Amino acid sequence: LPVHWMSRDKDSSDMPQHPPSWVWTWKDKSAPRQNQRWSHSHPTWTFYALPWMAKWTSYVLAPSKTNGPAWLKAQGFWSDEPLLNVAAWADNLQKQWCKYDLTGPGDFVFYLHQWNYSKIHPDSKYYPKGVAKVFFTAHAAKDPEDSYTWLSKLWDESDDERRLLIAYDGKWFGSGKALKEYDPSLKCII
Repeated sequence: LPVHWMSRDKDSSDMPQHPPSWVWTWKDKSAPRQNQRWSHSHPTWTFYALPWMAKWTSYVLAPSKTNGPAWLKAQGFWSDEPLLNVAAWADNLQKQWCKYDLTGPGDFVFYLHQWNYSKIHPDSKYYPKGVAKVFFTAHAAKDPEDSYTWLSKLWDESDDERRLLIAYDGKWFGSGKALKEYDPSLKCII
């Protein structure tokens, strides 16, 4: 799952600026503790993850036939994003993709000009320097004309040799390896 633009963690510095309902809260005190920043529900996986996905989705899709945790049942309705996040916490998973699902096509203006892009969605708990953004996709590309306009700008290959795909901490990187060498403590991967 890719890192989200907000932590949803009540103890993190990024949440006071958002409505209180955006902070994740549990109904049952025995529920797992949040161990990483909230993830967007844009999952990628290999076949190795299918048993994990089947286990957690079965708890929600067939609660009377599966032996799901009491805290999961107590929470009530589940959509995909909260379920995948709490399942990751419950199983103490630590892997998150860097943010590759950008908010919208307009974000690509930073990529096209390689502008200084520092402190991207920082928080005090998980990503104090901000998250790394990888210019692969645009999440809210819902207007075909706008999307085409941005794609036509990206199709201009004259600057492709100098453009780097990853923005983090005011710098640009050409690979996940270069990013990790710059900041070995960065919690997301690419």
